[in-house]
Amino acid sequence: EGLSGASAAQQAHHLRRERKRLGFLSRLKRAQDDALRPSGVQKRKRKGRTLRNTVEDLSSLGQSLEEIMAAGSSPGRSQGRARKGLGAGGAKLREKIAAREQQRLTAVLSHPQFKADPLAAIRNHLGATLPVVPPKPKAPRANVSGSKKRKMKKLRGMAEAYMEEDRHDEAYMADVESP
Repeated sequence: EGLSGASAAQQAHHLRRERKRLGFLSRLKRAQDDALRPSGVQKRKRKGRTLRNTVEDLSSLGQSLEEIMAAGSSPGRSQGRARKGLGAGGAKLREKIAAREQQRLTAVLSHPQFKADPLAAIRNHLGATLPVVPPKPKAPRANVSGSKKRKMKKLRGMAEAYMEEDRHDEAYMADVESP
């Protein structure tokens, strides 16, 4: 009985697994078929629509070009807008800026204070050029009851005692290591 019950359960388990496996394989096969199936009708419609839109876009482009040629000026200038960015002289301007920065770099590198101590020279320069930031005001302390004050005082005393003990240990270790 125990053996036949176990074998029946195993058979049911195997049947269930096989059904799931077959279902998965059929879904996988359908997905592959859908992915590989050419959708010619949809593609033809899309191509026709795209081609028609392109022709319409080109006709509107041709009309706007004719209007511009009739006016005899470029559209940006006729509206009187200010130019953004570096504009036409961008490359030349970048070259000038790069040359200026190169001169500045060589001047900094050849400065005697920078040669002696670069970090101190940078710190000195930043201290002279950056604005002084005012110190932040201390946050006002919250009202603390008497019992909390006593607890805090006790904790501070314990911390000071611990630090004092630590200092004595360091002094003792220094005496031990000296000879």
